[in-house]
Amino acid sequence: MGKLIKSDFYKILYTKYLYICAGISVIISILTILNGYLQISGNEYSRMVSANFSSINAIMPGMSMVALFSTIAILIFVPGDFRYGTIKNVISSGANRISIYFSKMIVSITVLICYTLISFVTSFIMGSILWGVGEYTRDDWIIIIQSLSLYLIAEIAIISLYIMIAFLTRSTAITFIIVFVGPIVLGIIGTLVVLTMILNGVNVNDFSIQGVNIMNCFPGTYSQMGLRFEPLRSDDMTMGSIVSGVYILLSTLIGLVTFKLRNIK
Repeated sequence: MGKLIKSDFYKILYTKYLYICAGISVIISILTILNGYLQISGNEYSRMVSANFSSINAIMPGMSMVALFSTIAILIFVPGDFRYGTIKNVISSGANRISIYFSKMIVSITVLICYTLISFVTSFIMGSILWGVGEYTRDDWIIIIQSLSLYLIAEIAIISLYIMIAFLTRSTAITFIIVFVGPIVLGIIGTLVVLTMILNGVNVNDFSIQGVNIMNCFPGTYSQMGLRFEPLRSDDMTMGSIVSGVYILLSTLIGLVTFKLRNIK
């Protein structure tokens, strides 16, 4: 599998989209923080509040778009061998399909981590320029480490799901449609269903499970929670790790099984 990983790293490192997405992500991070700074500067009350700001206050807005651009880079990369027909040659050379799948996962997770670190450093530098570095206490470091850990494990779970979809569709275009358009369509359908139920006099609360928030069953909830860079409860960390772990395990199993069973043309 080592040769496959080296080959995949070589392929992605010599692509333009990897650096274009990273560059756009950095630019948007800078512009987002600058926009926030200018809005604060234009309001007297906000200026008083921001007097105690430091670099840590720039991290959350600066990292708000990192998931989008890392996802775009990964979704172009993963189905690439299918698009160019090289996957058949790789398999014909004797490469194990499990190794092929995990190679894509390892490279994709590395891209996600690198984009996250780049965005974090960019946000820290911009915050330091605008508000100063500030003093980081032990509690601040604990919050940063916990937040980044929860964010990354949740994003890895989401990326695992996207990789599974890419291997199922074997098409960049279809994968993009499912990943980016699918949730919008499902959201609209869900809203219409709820409105129809309300108009027909159905009590929506009758379908809820007492004490269970369905949003806590999705890794995206914990990804957003991690980006707040606020103190996290141990229950949130535990639940986020469990939910993300389940998504990673199920997505990987489904992706591997279907990839092994399907013929590659």
